[in-house]
Amino acid sequence: MQKIITVIVIIILLAGVACSRINGTANDITFEESGKSDGSEIDLNAKSYELSTSPVKAVIITDINGRINDAAYIQSAWNGLNIAGEELGVQINYKSPSSSDEYTNIVNEAINEGASVIFAYGEDLADFIESAASQNEFCYFVLLDFNNTGKELKNLKYVDFSEEGLGFLAGYFAALETKSGNIGFLGTDENDSFIKELKAGFDFGVSESHVNANVYYEFCNSSEDEAVEKMKALEKNGCDIVFAPVGGFSAAVVDEAKAVKIIGCDVNQSYLSEEKVIASAIRHFDVACYNIIKDVMQGSFKEGENIEGSVTDGYLEFEITAEVGTDIKNSIAEVEEAISNGRVNIPKS
Repeated sequence: MQKIITVIVIIILLAGVACSRINGTANDITFEESGKSDGSEIDLNAKSYELSTSPVKAVIITDINGRINDAAYIQSAWNGLNIAGEELGVQINYKSPSSSDEYTNIVNEAINEGASVIFAYGEDLADFIESAASQNEFCYFVLLDFNNTGKELKNLKYVDFSEEGLGFLAGYFAALETKSGNIGFLGTDENDSFIKELKAGFDFGVSESHVNANVYYEFCNSSEDEAVEKMKALEKNGCDIVFAPVGGFSAAVVDEAKAVKIIGCDVNQSYLSEEKVIASAIRHFDVACYNIIKDVMQGSFKEGENIEGSVTDGYLEFEITAEVGTDIKNSIAEVEEAISNGRVNIPKS
């Protein structure tokens, strides 16, 4: 009799979660209500939560030597898992491979430990995740920051954003805010589609601002030291504002900035330095991960329903954190509305 009562209680609890489902887009959820709007407010040392009302276990696999508190895209996704852990009772964990040779073992390890849904980043892990999904139908897999390759599996989803709109807002804002007339773009691999889209949008945003500004470009892909040196080069060119989508090198770049103000990327990076970081081009992998975990809990994870986020649906957000003129804030709000309404045709490359 006790077992029957226990089962009934669990069913009621899970039904309650299903009834509170958050659907569709990033606009449907506000993390600020939980006090988790940026990574500085989340316990990044937490690796798991005790099972409460949910049997779901969510795991994120980082890129090689990826840091869960990288102040960028990995941290964004981890924020989403943390919130799912706190609010939904989901067990969470992460795994960081030290080389590509570990990919297969790490994916299998997560499956063998009972993962319900596995999140992984990008191109390097795509083949491993797609292969694992085809062989493990009772586990769900999500490739973040990666375009659908055409593989349709009932337990596999892709999350990819159209970043050109976000780049446009960063470029438009930088042009309006610069005092020297020199602004910089510091990115990682210039051949990466994410950087290409941001750069194309940034260029167009500067152009559409009708401000006569010089734009200097630097790219860093090998190391934190290289990123720091490229930041120094932009400072020598007289840049007073730099848009810096540099992933895990973000903290080092912000620390190096002297007379330069930074537009951060991926998360609200103002917690790295409220004085230096004046705005952030945010990619809400946190919201995407949270929504997908809810879908898994409710049995509504469906084949082909990939997330292709943009400024329009709130998965991408430009947040100004410094004190700037009301006219600049109003201009950015107007441009953001124009993008959302499809009145601005922004090139992707």
